[in-house]
Amino acid sequence: MGAACQATAPPVPARSPRAVAPAFPEACRVTPGDEGQAPWHWRAGVRCLAARTVDGGLVVLDWAHHDLRRVDGRGREVWRVSYAGDDGATCGAPAGLAVGYDGAVALACGYSMLAFAPDGSRRWQRWPGGDTSVGGPVIGPDGTIYVLAGGTVHALDRDGAVRWGAGPGPGRSASQLGVTVDGQLAFETTAAPWFGDDGTTYHPDDDPELMIVGLDGRVLAQRPRTGASAAAWPAWVPVVDEGGGRIPWVERAR
Repeated sequence: MGAACQATAPPVPARSPRAVAPAFPEACRVTPGDEGQAPWHWRAGVRCLAARTVDGGLVVLDWAHHDLRRVDGRGREVWRVSYAGDDGATCGAPAGLAVGYDGAVALACGYSMLAFAPDGSRRWQRWPGGDTSVGGPVIGPDGTIYVLAGGTVHALDRDGAVRWGAGPGPGRSASQLGVTVDGQLAFETTAAPWFGDDGTTYHPDDDPELMIVGLDGRVLAQRPRTGASAAAWPAWVPVVDEGGGRIPWVERAR
């Protein structure tokens, strides 16, 4: 892809040979989505979320106490913060958690995205899709946060500014972001339901579409998933849980 991609891999902290990484809390593991959904789709646990850090530690979200805690590769607590903050900010139901290569944390909750510095201090809260729920985020090697809101994937920089948005536009909803083996974003969109005056929810009879979007916002593929193509999912890599929500670094031509 273009020059927006960095030329060197992000640094990964070395683990001590004596360090034993803390066990991943099973209660925090995400579970597979429903049969027929994209293979990378998942549903978050209701009690907690967790993501493995590059040094073997963990960032754990405790839904009951509304806090985040960071433990290092030896299992020692480094920091603990309230993700709602002290300024009256609110955070809806957590939808996903990711930890960057530098230790920065991205949390999707309700309609908003929250970002925390590696030391646990809160950087910002943004609503990339307005009054649209956000999905679980993934973080690129350069720290860019990618998140779905409605049918659009948004790229947010370290300051929370939206670099770009890509997708089929309003009227579509999308599943959890996946990451292809060559480091692109993959997701499936369907026509969004609508609501009648009597409160009835209507689900349109619509063929889903598969979209592949590059980390620079270019739409690389958009095709209906019908007939023989319905099973043609791209090769992908898991990035949640032990993957920490990080997009693997892939060397790209300038």
